[in-house]
Amino acid sequence: MTFRILFVGEALTLSHVVRPLVLARAAHAAGYQVAFGCDDRYAALVGKIPFRWFRLSAAVPAGDAKDRLKQTLPLFSIPTLEAQIREDRRLLQLTMPDLVVGDMRHSFAISARRAGIPFATIINAHWAPGMRDLPQPVHHVMRRLLPNAAFDEMYRSLFAVGSTVYNAPLNLVRLRYGLPPLPPDIRHAFFDADHVLLADAPGFPAVPNPPSNAIHLGPILWTPNIDVPSWWNAVPATGPTIYVNLGSSGEPGLLPQIADGLTGLGANVMIATTGTQPIAPRDGFFITDFLPGDAALRRSSLAVLSGGSMAAQPALCAGVPVLAVPSNGDQLIYARLIAREGAGEVITEAEIDAATIGRLARQMLGEPRYAENARRLGTMLSERNAEQGFLDFVRDRQFAAELRTGTR
Repeated sequence: MTFRILFVGEALTLSHVVRPLVLARAAHAAGYQVAFGCDDRYAALVGKIPFRWFRLSAAVPAGDAKDRLKQTLPLFSIPTLEAQIREDRRLLQLTMPDLVVGDMRHSFAISARRAGIPFATIINAHWAPGMRDLPQPVHHVMRRLLPNAAFDEMYRSLFAVGSTVYNAPLNLVRLRYGLPPLPPDIRHAFFDADHVLLADAPGFPAVPNPPSNAIHLGPILWTPNIDVPSWWNAVPATGPTIYVNLGSSGEPGLLPQIADGLTGLGANVMIATTGTQPIAPRDGFFITDFLPGDAALRRSSLAVLSGGSMAAQPALCAGVPVLAVPSNGDQLIYARLIAREGAGEVITEAEIDAATIGRLARQMLGEPRYAENARRLGTMLSERNAEQGFLDFVRDRQFAAELRTGTR
């Protein structure tokens, strides 16, 4: 009997949809029976899905998700979680999976377990409980009043209280379904699963005392299947090229300041606006709505990105240093990890101005250590193939399931 896998993505950002989709495509190509569930807000970008697709309700409306992520506000209310669990149950009945794989769909940590089906969650290692960097809001009134170090210390002292508030809806629903409450650390909600699939390499970031149920798949890489723009071959082959893309969860309103900062550096600048923020034409700039990121990175010397793992990992794998402009706490954590390794720099929205962007870009283009460290991290990340790692994991699960049922 064919091993059945249900993949689900919570459409808070594009990454939470495409990461399970990449693994679903690999499982489908390997002959597994695959079903996929998510909100359809990114349907135009992800393209045709060659297996059963089910529309699920998103926890947060598209217009609210970015603001909630910026401020690290609770994402899941009690009514939302209850509604999602009802959806989950219907989907489990329709698909009868042997394994559920989710990305930020916290309701399945409850519904899959109640149904006796193993649940695996996709997450980045920097969300592991016990990691040094805490998730924190990028937008906060105190960020403009305190230095970064002082704000970090203030937030650390209040983290347990904030986590209790953040986890309260999830804990109340868990208790209702006979599951114990999570500890006062929001990161436990992200790691709550039978299996934790880390979309990272073992050495970056290093996780102290990783959970025994966690495995490193490696970076889950994805790029939209789109054609290059009409100006692609007009970009000069001489001089440095800078790739700018803040992605679906970045702040498009910052693009004009970034463009101003990169003007006058003597670099070719390719900007993907994601269709949100028009940029006035200027010499040496090549602007379009969307770019195939892998192709753009292959010809780039520097990438200006949001700093999140889904954006930054392809840059590092290409040996391109990252100037990060994070717009939420997840992006800030990963961007700081890159900067700590000497492969990038970070500037928050509260600090950004054209002069600082220009200074950092000039510095990063002029100092070879940034590219050297990016290549070092890229080599580490490229040692793992996430699709193959996932298939190896499923084969182990399948073998165990066959032993339990006596079919092997």
